[in-house]
Amino acid sequence: MHPGLRGLLVTTFIPLDRKMARMSALMFQKAHGAPLLTSEQQAVAAFNAHTAAVRAHVPADRLLVYRVGPDGWGPLCAFLGVPEPRGADGSVVPFPRVNERDAFIAMRRRIETLALALAVGSGAAAVAAVAVAARFAWRALRG
Repeated sequence: MHPGLRGLLVTTFIPLDRKMARMSALMFQKAHGAPLLTSEQQAVAAFNAHTAAVRAHVPADRLLVYRVGPDGWGPLCAFLGVPEPRGADGSVVPFPRVNERDAFIAMRRRIETLALALAVGSGAAAVAAVAVAARFAWRALRG
């Protein structure tokens, strides 16, 4: 790895990831009133406790227990009393799957690539500015 790129990663992206992790933990705690879950066991227990609390407080006729991936439009539209969305040809519009693991990973990679391009571009602009300033200084010194 180029030493300059290594320095950029160490000084820019690693601290940014740490700041993002801290921000995510604080947002989770604010939203859920509990610290960020750090293990699968904690996450499953918190999910089950939340689901039980919702089921205990919401009347059955006003509650839809819905699995986003496998259930699709059918149960959701039936619960809301609306028809399933259809395209111009009359076929049911496929259920969007934008928050699945692979889509999320691909989105994060696009963001990281853009951040790197912006950082490299900023570095190139700084080098160009220094070069221009050095050229003017050299001309001024030469008289």
